[in-house]
Amino acid sequence: MNKENLKSIFWDYEADYSSQDLYRFLLGEIEIKNLNRNQVAARLLVSVRWYDLVDIFGIKTLYTFLSDDVLRFIWKKSVRERYKNVREILQ
Repeated sequence: MNKENLKSIFWDYEADYSSQDLYRFLLGEIEIKNLNRNQVAARLLVSVRWYDLVDIFGIKTLYTFLSDDVLRFIWKKSVRERYKNVREILQ
């Protein structure tokens, strides 16, 4: 997985944006109408391997994905708790 493939994770979204747009959106550089940054980040956390995310975004950006505002969108409690533990380790 690389940043050029980000859009493939959002195959069910009917929107006109590219993988680069998603990448910039997640970095906070642009806004994409009708997308919630926290929901998108949560989907990435459950859909993409951690080390791929580190390669794409770096640890500092990924740390922002581990906020309670993002983690609340992860429905599976065990996954949510695992990322809370990761957040504590990175602190």
